[in-house]
Amino acid sequence: TSDPIERGQLSTFRSVGAALAGVCVNVGVPLFVYAYEGGNQVVIADRFFYIACLFAVLALICYILCYSLSTERVKPQVKESNRGSFAKAVKGMVHNRSLLAIIGAAIVLLLSMLLSGSMNTYLYMDYFKSKEAMSLAGFFSTGATLILAPFSTAILKKFGKKEASAASVLFASVIYFILFFVRIQNPWAFCVMIAFGNLGTGLFNLLIWAFITDVIDYQEVQTGSRDDGTIYAVYSFARKIGQALAGGLGGWVLGAIGYQSSKAGEVIVQTDSVTRIYTVATLAPAVCYLIVGLILLFAYPLSKSVVEENNRILAERRTAAK
Repeated sequence: TSDPIERGQLSTFRSVGAALAGVCVNVGVPLFVYAYEGGNQVVIADRFFYIACLFAVLALICYILCYSLSTERVKPQVKESNRGSFAKAVKGMVHNRSLLAIIGAAIVLLLSMLLSGSMNTYLYMDYFKSKEAMSLAGFFSTGATLILAPFSTAILKKFGKKEASAASVLFASVIYFILFFVRIQNPWAFCVMIAFGNLGTGLFNLLIWAFITDVIDYQEVQTGSRDDGTIYAVYSFARKIGQALAGGLGGWVLGAIGYQSSKAGEVIVQTDSVTRIYTVATLAPAVCYLIVGLILLFAYPLSKSVVEENNRILAERRTAAK
């Protein structure tokens, strides 16, 4: 669709689907694969392996269905002279401020979310010593998406993607700064605060894929070329880089703060590293969400009015081309 509001709705439905899967992963899996023996955390390795295999098969089936059932409706006006003009597309993307800004915001967001996810396992198991609280926090992380979904279209119409998303992630940053300075000891109180933080990041996650179609429109307005596939590929690749960095970063941070992993069932008593885990799990998201909010406010140029103007320009061009 070329309608910015409908794009937001599509992005919302995509995020709701991801949230429903997240409920299964974040709530069910910890209860299934973690256990306590003698007051110590134990991972049931065989269950971990079989769950991973099950999710891999389900993912493959869903990707095939997504490809098979999709229809491209907004098609570019392709000229023979423009076929295969990859160099032109790359040149346009290098100068596409909106693409560079949303890539930067997405990478920082992913670094924060995935690092927090890595830290939260140890935070709840070693600092709070409550796998039940871990499951509740997992529910809140995906439940926020489901709560916000019915209101996302109204928010989008009134404020626009950029404006609403910037405000929401800055709100999340404030929540995590509070958690960092207060040093909460009660796992359930911590979960409640996390729920409010997830409301802040949840709105941006609901709308984030609709940003890319606006970026594609912006490139078409600037260059006359609609590079859907190339821009999506570049953005997706950038997200994978962020995910890879976050995956390695989690292990590096645990080593840097002195966390000791148990081997062959040995009992490890964690000392100062447990407090440091709390620090990383709250301060890192606070800083990262602040950076994302500032990127959206000051670097990303596609405000509500600019998106509407770009849509008008492209509609006129398509009408003239018929």
